[in-house]
Amino acid sequence: MKHGNLKMILLTVLLTLCGSVWANACEGLPDEVSKLMEEWEQAGVKTDCTVNQLMAWTVSHAPNKGSVGPITTEGIRLLNAIGYENAQNLQTYSQANFDAWRKKENGVSTAFAGWKGSQATVIYIPEAKQYVLVQYREHPKNESASFNIKVEYDKNSSFSEEERKQIDEAVDWWKDRLKDKFELTVEIIRDPSINAGGTTLVGDVPRSCMDHQPGYAEIRLKSVNPSLVSHEIGHALGIGTASIFKNNNVCSRLAEASKDIPEISVSSARMENGKFFGSLSKGVLMVKDNDGSYGHVSADAKDEDGNASAVQPGLGGKPSLIDLRILEDLGYEIK
Repeated sequence: MKHGNLKMILLTVLLTLCGSVWANACEGLPDEVSKLMEEWEQAGVKTDCTVNQLMAWTVSHAPNKGSVGPITTEGIRLLNAIGYENAQNLQTYSQANFDAWRKKENGVSTAFAGWKGSQATVIYIPEAKQYVLVQYREHPKNESASFNIKVEYDKNSSFSEEERKQIDEAVDWWKDRLKDKFELTVEIIRDPSINAGGTTLVGDVPRSCMDHQPGYAEIRLKSVNPSLVSHEIGHALGIGTASIFKNNNVCSRLAEASKDIPEISVSSARMENGKFFGSLSKGVLMVKDNDGSYGHVSADAKDEDGNASAVQPGLGGKPSLIDLRILEDLGYEIK
């Protein structure tokens, strides 16, 4: 993985935890936000300057600055794209409420007692004079001596020894082509109710606009076939499941924001006219799903050797150069 961008963000977070001096160093924020950050810092709620800058950019570049909903929605999507997650029971608060709470003991409302000691950031929407609280956490990385895909089996599912050998064979097709130093865990679940197979990324938030590093995925199979398993492993690694395939403009918007925020640097990968572009992927045709996302590589896309993607609709087989280039554009290191 290319960890340079991630290390920069981790450094930002560490500096944030050192105290309110860093909060005061945040530039380009409304005075109300700076004051609120100081108050929360004193109350034990940690804030992140980088994210507040991102939200300030979102507000200033919103198509409709008078509409709180779209501004907040886009801001949350950008946060998710760099590894932040929504707070439970996410709420918005009016400026009047915050002004009243500031007059109370300790300068903060008892409504935030549960946030004490947590890591959070405040979104300020000046046109609506509203604040939004967003929680974040950095997901630990499972470093290993070499890239590894760890297979676990659902305790309620039964797989024969032969089926497990076929699953291991498909896993090795991918594992032998990657040289990153981290571990992806996949849980294999038998599910007779599905058509063939399905994959869900769970736990770690993929940083698909920076370095995509999934940590855990659930793979459901109706039956075992090495080609089908290989197809689902490709999804588990990020092909068709990374944010760039789900929210088509999230990476381009984050790249635009990063011009004003040096702490954020994103890759050039993007979706455009139904094709995936990156430094190595020169317009890979994708298949659009009913939900508007691009979950599969078109069977018509072929590499120089005439091989199609392992993550084409239906059975895939061994990963082709198309798949490896997509993964490298998502931040993987390839052998």
